[in-house]
Amino acid sequence: MGFKEREAGLQTDEVRRCMDIMKEQGAYGAGMSSFGPTVYAVAEDPGEVKKAVAEFLDSTIGGQVFVTGARNTGAEITVK
Repeated sequence: MGFKEREAGLQTDEVRRCMDIMKEQGAYGAGMSSFGPTVYAVAEDPGEVKKAVAEFLDSTIGGQVFVTGARNTGAEITVK
């Protein structure tokens, strides 16, 4: 937990702000891939989260926002 906080602290203000916006718009949580700058959130209704982050990015550094669904299944191992 402490290392991820340090990783986020090394990011630009815009990356950290994206995570804050996601949570402010109702996401259950937001995170960052490894050292970033990809950020993600888990939300029941991602429409407002996507809209708010897209508006922020359009007015600052640019970027892409997309919504995807959870896979909700584990990995399958096949033996040949």
